[in-house]
Amino acid sequence: MMISTVNRALEPRLIYYKSVLADELKSEKTFAEMCSETWQKYFGQSPQNYYHVMNATGISQEIWSHNDFPYQKFLANDVDESILTWKPSRNNPSQLNSDVQSKLTATLGKHAVIIPPELEDKLKIDPKLREKVIANLDNIYKFHTQPPKLKMPGVKEYGTKIFGSVTILNADGEVENCVVTSGGTIMAPDEETLRQIEHEQAKLLII
Repeated sequence: MMISTVNRALEPRLIYYKSVLADELKSEKTFAEMCSETWQKYFGQSPQNYYHVMNATGISQEIWSHNDFPYQKFLANDVDESILTWKPSRNNPSQLNSDVQSKLTATLGKHAVIIPPELEDKLKIDPKLREKVIANLDNIYKFHTQPPKLKMPGVKEYGTKIFGSVTILNADGEVENCVVTSGGTIMAPDEETLRQIEHEQAKLLII
């Protein structure tokens, strides 16, 4: 009788702790959810987000830096894996090239992170690693979204800046390659400069 009484007394507590543990596990954010929050934090808009598990670490820095590299192909639900072995067919074009500009425009408002399967497995069970990798992304995005310290005098940026990004992580959660694009704004004279221009034009008309 005594053993039975002890078991009945403990039973509600066992159920309670199981319930708490289940709630805690359920409340843990996945790495993909943490990435979405990070993109929202730094880029502000409600972007199209993509999360791919594939090994893209074989893309060299030289290939990644080529202005023709089609990193916009990562910004889709399904990725053609031929991008992993892409090679340039011409000399590196200028960023002002119309094809390059068209590619950059296509990335705006979209963000992707690509992680190898090995890292994906570790992220599922290691919350501290998830925090560490998000911190790595923080450092990259913070650097690319900070306004320039030296601004051109008399010039102002008009419009809303829109960002896009593609980030490749290695098996240790370090950033292997990353590109951040921006657009949607124009540079033009600020209000004071415009008033000066109008004043000078008015003087010419009087003469």
